Amino acid sequence: MSMRYRYRFLIRCCIDNDSEISLRTVKEVFPSIDWAEREIWDLFGVFIVGSVSLRRILTDYGFIGHPLRRDFPLSGFVAVRWSFPLGKIILEPVMLTQEFRTFDFNNPWVVK
Repeated sequence: MSMRYRYRFLIRCCIDNDSEISLRTVKEVFPSIDWAEREIWDLFGVFIVGSVSLRRILTDYGFIGHPLRRDFPLSGFVAVRWSFPLGKIILEPVMLTQEFRTFDFNNPWVVK
């Protein structure tokens, strides 16, 4: 979006879930596009050809997948925590057990 001229630049792409997509950078037209290109790469996984700094900005560097493509489980694979005795960050696998979850399927608004 150009604040001076009030122009908006919009790109729409249709892809299937298994394919990788790449677009050319528009740095020549919009010099301040770096942050938006990095955000597109980080969240959607769209590779920008010609961009000088495609790296993670909103997710962790070790994160696998792209959140807005929904190609990862909601609970994640690992939990991150700080260990005081070891003095470092520890990655542990996430185990979610179903026995502690209670589901009440009865509607409280229905009179019996």
